Amino acid sequence: MPSFADTFKVGAPRPILKEGDKKQIHEAALEVMETVGIRVHSSIARAALKKAGANVDEKQHVVKFQKDLTKKLISTVPEKIVLAGRDKAFDLPMDGTHHYYTTDGTGITVWDQKTQSRRLSVLDDIRKTAIISDWLPYLSIYEPMVVASDISTKIHVITGMKEAFEVSRKHIESESTSTKEEAKLQIQMATEIVGGLEELKKRPIISAMVCTMSPLTLDEHATDAGMIWAEAHIPVHITGMAMMGVSGPATIAGDLVVNHAETLAMAAAMQAHEKGSPVIYGSVLSSMDPKTGAYTAGSPESVLLGCCSHEMAKYVKMPSSCGGIGPSTRTPGVQASLENAQLSVMSASVAAEVMNGLGLVDGSTMLSYEQLMIDNEIAGR
Repeated sequence: MPSFADTFKVGAPRPILKEGDKKQIHEAALEVMETVGIRVHSSIARAALKKAGANVDEKQHVVKFQKDLTKKLISTVPEKIVLAGRDKAFDLPMDGTHHYYTTDGTGITVWDQKTQSRRLSVLDDIRKTAIISDWLPYLSIYEPMVVASDISTKIHVITGMKEAFEVSRKHIESESTSTKEEAKLQIQMATEIVGGLEELKKRPIISAMVCTMSPLTLDEHATDAGMIWAEAHIPVHITGMAMMGVSGPATIAGDLVVNHAETLAMAAAMQAHEKGSPVIYGSVLSSMDPKTGAYTAGSPESVLLGCCSHEMAKYVKMPSSCGGIGPSTRTPGVQASLENAQLSVMSASVAAEVMNGLGLVDGSTMLSYEQLMIDNEIAGR
C-alpha cells in the first residue's frame, strides 16, 4: 500500500529559469548583501554573525556579508529533511520529489455561506479546521488557520497550537510566532508530546514560519524566535513577502534578488547561531495592483515569482516552501478556484516542495470551509 507521502510524488521538474538566470540572481543577491547589507534588528543574530566574521554596524544594525562567508554559512543547511507527523504514517520527506500542501493561516474572518457575509474567526474554527484537515487526503500539513478573536492576543498563538496538537495526526506548521517566548512555549509543548528535546530533534513534528521584512530587513522579535527554533533544530520556513513595486523592485527579477538576499541572510544567521539547523527556503512573493496598490496573490506575476523562488531554493541546495495558493478574490467560488488551479498546476510543474494556502481567500484573510473542500480537490487533481 502506498505511503501518505507517496500521494504527493511528482515527476521531473520543468524549469522556468535557465542556469545562467539563476546564477545572475544569486550573484546579484550576494552583491547586495556585501555592499548594501541587511538591517538585522536581532542582537542575538548580530552577535552570531559578528562572531562568524560578518561586518556588523551596531549603531545602524546593518550587517554586511562577505560573499565567501555567506557561501560558507549556507553550505551547512541540510539539503534534505523530514517533516514528521504526529503519527509516523504522515511523515513528509523533503527530498525534491514531492509536492505538499498546507492549510493557510492567520485569517481574521470566516465566510458564512448561508448569509453570504463575514463573521469574526474564533477558537472553535481552529479546532474544526484541524479535524477536517486531518481527514482531507490531499492536505499534507496543518497550520492553525485563523486568529481567534475570542482569545487574548497574548496567548492566541499558543492556544491555537494547543488545539492543533490535540487534534491533528499530521505535521503542524506554526505561522504566527513573533516572539522568542512563543517559540519556547511551542517547543515545550512538542517536547512533551514526543518525549524530550532530543526526540524532537530527531522527529520534528512542528515547523515554524519566520518572515523577513522587505526590503532587506530582519525583524527583531521574529528573528529572535528564529534563533530559538534553530537551537531546537525545528525546521524554519524563511518566508519573504517582497511585493513588486511596494516593498520590492517592480520587476520579477529584481523582486527575486531582494527575496534571495533576505532569505540567505536569515539562513546564514541561523547557521552562525546553530550550525546544521534545518532551514526551508520559503517565499510568498506577490505583485501590486497598479490601480489600487493592493496585494494580488493570484496574479500571473505571483505565479512566476513563486515558481522561480523554488528554483532559487534548489540552486542553493535548500528544501523549498515557495509560493502557494491563496487567491486575492474577496469571496470563495469560481474565480478563487480558477486562481488556485493556475497557481497549483504551475507549482507542481516545477516540482515545488511545499505549497501554502488551502482554504483562505481575500489575500489569505478570510476562511471559507467550502473553499477548503474545493482546494483539497484542486490539490488532488
